[in-house]
Amino acid sequence: MVWMKKFFLYLTVFITGMCVMAIEMTASRFLAPFFGASILVWSSIIGVVMAALALGYFYGGKFADHYGNSTKPLFLVIFITGIFVDLVAFFGRSLLRDFALSAGGDSFGVIFGSLFATVILFAIPLIFLGMVSPMAARIGVEKNTDNVGSVVGNLYAFSTVGSLFGVFLPALVMIPFIGTARTFIVFGTVLILLGAAGLRSIIALLAVIISAVLALSVPVTLYADNPAVIAEVESSYNTIHVREDGDGTRYMVINDGRGVQSQYREGEVLTGRYWDAVALGPLLNPEIKNMLVLGVAGGTSLRVAHHFYPELIIDGVDVDEAVFDLAKRFFALPQDDNVRLFASDGRLFVAEKENDSYDFVMIDTYTKEIDIPFHLATREFFHDIDRVLSSSGIMLINIAVMGSRTEVAEAITNTVAEVFPHTYHFWFPGTSSWLVFASNEDFMKDAVNVNRVPDPRLASIFSQFKKDAVVVSHNPQAMYFTDDRAPIELLSRL
Repeated sequence: MVWMKKFFLYLTVFITGMCVMAIEMTASRFLAPFFGASILVWSSIIGVVMAALALGYFYGGKFADHYGNSTKPLFLVIFITGIFVDLVAFFGRSLLRDFALSAGGDSFGVIFGSLFATVILFAIPLIFLGMVSPMAARIGVEKNTDNVGSVVGNLYAFSTVGSLFGVFLPALVMIPFIGTARTFIVFGTVLILLGAAGLRSIIALLAVIISAVLALSVPVTLYADNPAVIAEVESSYNTIHVREDGDGTRYMVINDGRGVQSQYREGEVLTGRYWDAVALGPLLNPEIKNMLVLGVAGGTSLRVAHHFYPELIIDGVDVDEAVFDLAKRFFALPQDDNVRLFASDGRLFVAEKENDSYDFVMIDTYTKEIDIPFHLATREFFHDIDRVLSSSGIMLINIAVMGSRTEVAEAITNTVAEVFPHTYHFWFPGTSSWLVFASNEDFMKDAVNVNRVPDPRLASIFSQFKKDAVVVSHNPQAMYFTDDRAPIELLSRL
């Protein structure tokens, strides 16, 4: 009987340790559609977790001294924690949407909005879980005063091993297959079950059954109340939805941000937005035979390029493989031998390619709607791009500019100009897209005559580019990004 009690105590700290990390990992995905997954958001999550656990340890110690070796308070705390975690699954997303709308998208809004949301949703269950360790330690050493160090060490070891499971189970198994809401439900139900077992209460056991039934009905969609949303996917990386307007135009939106990642309307090729600029590549360098697009999303750029230059070999890369199926189903992504898709991080993909692999590279990568991943905007990355470009190859990068602040666009352009001697920036007409074209050769002198451009709308864009493109030279005194220092997330939120 004694060893059974000891085993159950170790099982308790194992499960609660697992749930602490599971809540932290799942919280990051829960907040991502509304606040992104930048270092700003992670700092809010980690800060709240650490503060909540500190409070839990403090009050858990006081509870342990007050109740001694009584197990009832310990399992009551665990039981209540499970209920709180389940409530997050049911009501958390609607609260997060309200927080995000009221907070705004600047750095202040992201930091304090995500911080406030994390406190409201997760502080209480994490404080309660922090109370478990000192309470369990008091129970464990009650009759083992000669081995206090070993008992406490073993309890913390089991808790930490549980935390390892709490890291990998949500990330590799549960979130990809059942989604974030149901992941919370599963861990909440586990805590309720553990608490009920420790309390040995019929009412508590009934609560477990009710919780399990509710888990089957928890909403797994963010957009059930929006008839314009025709598809929604929660992948290992993002929450993605496809919206269709009344005129038949479809948009892909990755997470719940302000940006649109792809656009398509049946019967139309050009969109009037920056994706059309991909068609300028072969006009600037008629020798282009192949191209690479980093950041496929719904494949708008691939479709434009394939329409005007069907003989081009086009490689499309996106870290989130889930977008490929949506691109084929809803955005008329070309599917023939000349279009090849790869699920990979853009930088890793480029690093593995041979020298002179491509004549044209388009970079259109974002983590939410306005944040370019920092490792895809540094001097070292652009050196990698330079390596895989042919001698006359051209690179194009799209930089979204929100409002009138251009610090990020200027810093990235300055970074590109350090690597490529011929660099130009160009505002795409009528949009907030700052486009940067770069090469080792002056592609302007080799550009085709505008009269030979196959489409009048494309000819208009090409003429505008030749007229308005601004030559950029590297300024070592101005900001530029390196792998060691690239505060792009903070700057983009100013």
